[in-house]
Amino acid sequence: MPKVLDLNIHHFGIVNEYFTDYSTRINKEFISKAFTFFKDWGANIQLGEEALDYMAKYPGSFSCIRN
Repeated sequence: MPKVLDLNIHHFGIVNEYFTDYSTRINKEFISKAFTFFKDWGANIQLGEEALDYMAKYPGSFSCIRN
């Protein structure tokens, strides 16, 4: 299972215990946080729910191939 880490955690050193299982829900939360962050900088990017869902599901459209 792929793991993700919220880069906004305030821990130093070994952070293994802060990794969580990847999910579309978590990806959607991270994308929302990113766009909120940039909005605070003046980048007024409007994302509708449909676009946000598409972006959150996009990584799941990839599959591994063997050579």
